[in-house]
Amino acid sequence: MSTWIDPKSGKVTLFLVNHSPDREAVVIFDFNEAENTLSYKKTITDTLFTSLNDVVATGPDTFYATNFLLFGYKYMLLDKILRLSFASVVFYDGEKASFVATGLSGANGINISPDKRTVYVATTFSHQVRVYSRKTDSSLEPVKILNIYTAPDNIEVDPTTGDLLVGCHPLIHKLLSSKERIKGASQILHIHFDGDWNETIREVYADNGNNFKGSSVASFYGNQMLVGSITGHLLRCDVRGF
Repeated sequence: MSTWIDPKSGKVTLFLVNHSPDREAVVIFDFNEAENTLSYKKTITDTLFTSLNDVVATGPDTFYATNFLLFGYKYMLLDKILRLSFASVVFYDGEKASFVATGLSGANGINISPDKRTVYVATTFSHQVRVYSRKTDSSLEPVKILNIYTAPDNIEVDPTTGDLLVGCHPLIHKLLSSKERIKGASQILHIHFDGDWNETIREVYADNGNNFKGSSVASFYGNQMLVGSITGHLLRCDVRGF
């Protein structure tokens, strides 16, 4: 899920990934703040949308999106076992999609820096956060591959600092088994890059799964942190000493 806020009018547009039996799509809605309602705008499909996972808007009708797997979600375990690197990032320019990054292993969460010049991609199976420079034609140039030694899911970008907050699965193998899924551990990493792309990584939350399972996303709100999960649960934490 992603939003685009028009810099002039303040109009908010919402982008959602939608999976249906016959196609992968990105669905766009207009948000009416006064009425707190969504109005359907359009559904976008493309032959390059093979196993969409996440989307980040770059305009009212343009976006980047990740394809998580080569064979689709029915064969996720096969992709993991074979360690295939056929996941990708595509850019939709308002008319058609094109590949902007390929050879990835489980391309999952994607987000963009506040200045819209840097794109971040979480590659779950290779345990990496990949950093790309966004060019004027929206093509992507690799800048850094950051090994984080845990399986990243979604990436949130602080709108003020540009720092990353990454939801992670430290025991990813348990999430790939339906019998073990409810035992998944949780982990949230905070990542700061300096001007030379040297990173500082801090673990701001961790749980072995006894209290909160399957963390997939996190976001700061004042002195609190909200953590989402693949199980559908939400955790609110007080942030202290950070």
